[in-house]
Amino acid sequence: MSAQLLAVEAKLLGVQQLLNVETKQASLYKKALDNYDKLIEEYEGAIRLAQACVDSQTDLKEHIEVAMTSIIQAVFDDRYVFKFEPVIEAKTGIMKGLVPTIYKDGEPFNVKLGGGGSGGGMQGVTGMSWDVLTQGVHETAPFICFDEPATYLEKVRWPPLISIIKEYAKQSGMQIFIITNEPIDGFDEVIYVTMPGSHSVVEVR
Repeated sequence: MSAQLLAVEAKLLGVQQLLNVETKQASLYKKALDNYDKLIEEYEGAIRLAQACVDSQTDLKEHIEVAMTSIIQAVFDDRYVFKFEPVIEAKTGIMKGLVPTIYKDGEPFNVKLGGGGSGGGMQGVTGMSWDVLTQGVHETAPFICFDEPATYLEKVRWPPLISIIKEYAKQSGMQIFIITNEPIDGFDEVIYVTMPGSHSVVEVR
């Protein structure tokens, strides 16, 4: 009888040990599930954040494209469109960046921001527009200075360019200085710098 009891006790002990192991495994399994759920939440949060960044960049890209196109068309005509074109790496197919491009009648117009390309007047207007818009993206400075923005630009196109500059100054509250060798009307104050002799003469009119 005692032998039978010992056998039963041994079986009970074995079952208890098995239950302990299974309980421990169940606890580990539950902990793993909890960690998995937490990782899923973090992953989904990261995806939402990344999408928000992409949406924000897309909105900014579209805003600049529309604004640049509006300025260029106001000075020239509606045959011109400004767009950012993606630069794709040939080997990986990954986008490396965006290149600002002007189209004329649907074809790329060879203007490079900062110099080069063709169309000097277009270069000046495009560069000025770019400076204004990127200034608006970053922290606003108390003033902005344009050096010869109307260079190589036909005089018939000066009035819309000046109107754009004055409207931007009005909306932004920024003081704008224009350095030019050409007499351009329509500004609040004109400072003339001449050199009749050996020294420069400054005159406010």
